[in-house]
Amino acid sequence: MNHSNIWVSKCLEAKAFKNIHPFLVSLLLFGFPQLILVFVIQKIVGKISLISIRSFYSLSLVLIWIALGPYLIWIYDKKLLPSFFKKIEEIFGENETAKKLNIKYNNMFAKKYYYFCLIWAIFFIIGFFFAEDYFLSLEIKSYSVVHYLILINVIWVGIFAGIGFFGVFVTLKAVYETSKKFTVLNPFHQDGVGGLSRFGSLAIGTTLLFATGSLFIPVIIDVISSVSNNTFIFYVLGALYVLAIALSFLVPIYIVNKRASRIKNNYLRKIGEELLNLIGKNSEELLYQFKILNLRSLYFDYKNVKLYPIELDTTLKLIFSLLLPIIIILFEHYVFKI
Repeated sequence: MNHSNIWVSKCLEAKAFKNIHPFLVSLLLFGFPQLILVFVIQKIVGKISLISIRSFYSLSLVLIWIALGPYLIWIYDKKLLPSFFKKIEEIFGENETAKKLNIKYNNMFAKKYYYFCLIWAIFFIIGFFFAEDYFLSLEIKSYSVVHYLILINVIWVGIFAGIGFFGVFVTLKAVYETSKKFTVLNPFHQDGVGGLSRFGSLAIGTTLLFATGSLFIPVIIDVISSVSNNTFIFYVLGALYVLAIALSFLVPIYIVNKRASRIKNNYLRKIGEELLNLIGKNSEELLYQFKILNLRSLYFDYKNVKLYPIELDTTLKLIFSLLLPIIIILFEHYVFKI
């Protein structure tokens, strides 16, 4: 029984591109048409070549994300999510549970993203018509051919944004269900966190991919500034996005920590009861003393297990994810004086 892949991954791995890396295919299939669209719009409008450096910068970041977004979706679909379930096989001690979860959540990501895409496409359409003054500043008239060409592109971007947010949802749901089936905490695991690092890897991987949405911040700032001089809203939206990035990592970690705490406390309680039972016998036999020493050692092994699957590289990636939107906002503030 095999799992499905989302249509984006299927496009990047089509037979026609068999010997080409998905990164290059993403640039070719999704990035190159954007350049053609920009060329067509420039020919129709003519004056678009006179746009400001600020507009050129913000629109370039959007084009970069559109070109790379499908590749990021491919990474989640083909690398990040499957590797998580492959790594947790040892947690369950058998392969069937991990395989079933792998199939379930890969199929979910491949087939049930429509609602998120619809919601975000609607958000983007609303934002598009809200940005009428912004387009006028680019010499693009409302309800013109170019206006509708851009609308189609905005809906297209909204679909990809929906898939991105759905990926965060799938990660949260996968971590929650997997943690419920998680019953073993290994105090001797090489990761130093009882084998929980797999959850941290999935969480931070999802967060890094989610943080790439920061590339839309400059164009959102341009749109808002075209209809309002109140810069306060920029920082509110930026703060909310940074918070969303943090939560995309912290919520899965909290779910795992809560489950692992229960398992750890159960182990400590059982070992403690066994220790008290042996000590209560007040036996001086060498065998009893040996058992007591082993149980005491095991007790402290479990007690010293850290329940937050956060390693140094995970921390650095989280810091980068949080700093990316902040850096972009500060760049806008000090270079373009928002």
